[in-house]
Amino acid sequence: MYVHCTGHILNLCLVDVSSRVQSVRNNFGIVSSLYNLIQGSAKRHKLSEDIQIEAGLKCLSVKQLCETRWTCRWECLKVILQRYSQIIETLQVMDGPEAFLLSNSLNTFDFIFHLLIMSEVYLITNIMSKFLQNSNISLTQALIQAKMTVETLKAFRTDSEFERFYEISMKMCEENDIDPPKESRKKKVSSALLSLYSFSSLRNICVL
Repeated sequence: MYVHCTGHILNLCLVDVSSRVQSVRNNFGIVSSLYNLIQGSAKRHKLSEDIQIEAGLKCLSVKQLCETRWTCRWECLKVILQRYSQIIETLQVMDGPEAFLLSNSLNTFDFIFHLLIMSEVYLITNIMSKFLQNSNISLTQALIQAKMTVETLKAFRTDSEFERFYEISMKMCEENDIDPPKESRKKKVSSALLSLYSFSSLRNICVL
């Protein structure tokens, strides 16, 4: 008998919801291009590692995005967030128009802002995905974990949480000499971002 894997459905649901928000979809397009550029050449990969070593950091590689894997998107975003400055430096050292365009795309407030938001969203859902892969859990335990995940995601839909992401993004911009957004932060969260956190499909999945 074929049985749907709820953990896998959760991942596919989140990927689908993310693709419906244009700004988030564009961010993942940049991330995918970044992987193809750096990991598509042994020389560029080594350059990335050398820059991290010079900074006294452990070498981390940009991960490939894959819609059918539970953890790949969280792992990919985590690496970019932890090695953001070194990735920018790597792109600036590289020659060629693709590296120049990617450097400009990453050096924006919008990219950092959406990177931070999606990193936290995928971190929360990654915890649940890992939990659901445990063969020893009961249905009751799964439902409790699902409820906690939904409640945590709902908590993001507040002005204070939006402000928190905004302030962290501004701090990262200052640290990396990136121009702040042209327009000042509005008091209300945009409808596009709210749609990202509605997660009505996720709520339906959690009762399976």
